[in-house]
Amino acid sequence: MFSQSKTYCVTVCLLLIGVNCFDEWEAIHTDLEIEAPCTFDNDDGGRTCNCGFRNERMYLPLMDGNIFQIRVLNCKILRIKSGTFASLSMLSRVSFTNVEDLILDTYSLDFPVRLPSNRVRLNFSNTIIEEVPSHTINGNVDVIAFDSCRIGAIRAFAVNGLVQKAFGLYIRNSIIGRIDGQALKKFTVDQFVMDNVTISSPIPSRAVYDMTVDDVCSIVNSNFTTIHSGAFMFQEVNDFRFQGNYIEELIGASLQMPVKKSVLIQDNTILSLSSTAFRSISLHPSYFNHHSEPMEFEFISNTVSIPDVTVTLVFSTAFRMKISKIHFINPVSCAGAEVLSHSEFIMDHGDSLYFRVDDVTLAEDPTVYHTFSHIFSHLCIKASYLMYIIIGVVVFLILAIIVAVTVTVVVLKRRRARQLNVVMPEGKTYRETQIIMQIENAGLLKTDL
Repeated sequence: MFSQSKTYCVTVCLLLIGVNCFDEWEAIHTDLEIEAPCTFDNDDGGRTCNCGFRNERMYLPLMDGNIFQIRVLNCKILRIKSGTFASLSMLSRVSFTNVEDLILDTYSLDFPVRLPSNRVRLNFSNTIIEEVPSHTINGNVDVIAFDSCRIGAIRAFAVNGLVQKAFGLYIRNSIIGRIDGQALKKFTVDQFVMDNVTISSPIPSRAVYDMTVDDVCSIVNSNFTTIHSGAFMFQEVNDFRFQGNYIEELIGASLQMPVKKSVLIQDNTILSLSSTAFRSISLHPSYFNHHSEPMEFEFISNTVSIPDVTVTLVFSTAFRMKISKIHFINPVSCAGAEVLSHSEFIMDHGDSLYFRVDDVTLAEDPTVYHTFSHIFSHLCIKASYLMYIIIGVVVFLILAIIVAVTVTVVVLKRRRARQLNVVMPEGKTYRETQIIMQIENAGLLKTDL
């Protein structure tokens, strides 16, 4: 009986040890799990890898030969190693669609120039990228497009060293956690477009640095926290559009570029706007080679807040300003309006600049915006009526006191003058007095008769 119990205990211990060993082996195996290569199917001159959302780590194998197109889709975890595409020729398109975790190594999207060689269109759609490391995208690239993507961070020099002018860099309907300084540096594109993009951390200086845009530079319908001074520094831009954006803070000269064709800043909401934010948008020197009149700078329907409302916005004097429906969030007082009235910019556009007044007695609804001209010429005059009345009463009382004092002084002087004009009778001798009395008495007697 004791022997059976002993055997049972030993068996149980061995089973427990075996279970523990299996758990440890499984943990080690999981940690050391080898990435599986992505399997491609040939498809119309291209290759397609459909991961089918298999719950395993995968990577793209090194490829060579004449492949025109590579499509990768429906992956859980996919890694692109350095030099994956370095041996390919004739490649014209690489696309990643529905990748839940795309891991990019340095130089993973490097496309060397080979003869014959096509320009590569690089597309990311509905893909999550934790990080775009430094020197990730290089070489013979024609289009870089992020559509409906989530990007954790774009590091310095992430897109750098494009060998030729690219057609476009597009970021649409995407969320970006962080952009480092010089993330997009020193290359030329026909089009640079940010449309419905949310960047959740401040954009540092030189995030976009020394980029040339030969056609349209469009930043529209996007959300930003803080854009620091010099965050967008373009070598030159043909047509600049900044529309429908929501920005918490625009610090210093955030947008810096010489423009060749047109400038439109419209329908933006900026909660804290530096007065010099648009000062470094300048006119390209070549503009007057084909035009005799200054370029029109359109600043339309923007809602802004300036830390000091008495400090006006500054624009380059090379432009002809077209300003309409600019609403200032922070209210202005009549004292502030008096200061602003000395600004040439404010007075030139007084009918296009809208403010709220900070005294509820000046308007029926303090949330309603009024043009600066109306505030300065009507509401602030209305506010001054009481002051005028008080001043008038005080002046009247002072004048009344002055008049009363003056009248009193004149009357006293006249009384003194009258007293001096009375003729005093000369003194008579006793004999003369007796004679006069006799004459008066004789006269009285005659009168009695």
